[in-house]
Amino acid sequence: MTDSGIAFKSYAPITRSYGDEREPLDFIPQYWINPDDLTDAVGNTRNSRRLSGCCGLAGSNGPNQVCRCGAEIGTLRTDCWSPRIFIPEPGQTWWDGWSEQ
Repeated sequence: MTDSGIAFKSYAPITRSYGDEREPLDFIPQYWINPDDLTDAVGNTRNSRRLSGCCGLAGSNGPNQVCRCGAEIGTLRTDCWSPRIFIPEPGQTWWDGWSEQ
């Protein structure tokens, strides 16, 4: 997990695709964000297929977090077997006041 207030830019995807079908989290770069940094404007998707997991969200079936406006914005992983992390969807999210250093 990353520290609160910090985004880690990864050039290795958290999940790689094998076979013909692309895994939802097989893209780079990825920004890995502490889930505690999400605000109450972000919540779970209504797509129950994307909410799998045994004691949290597995984050293995596509974006599971939506903005209050309804846009899918990323994948939250909080299950016991995965790192506790939020990964925004590229092209669907942008940062107000964000500057890359």
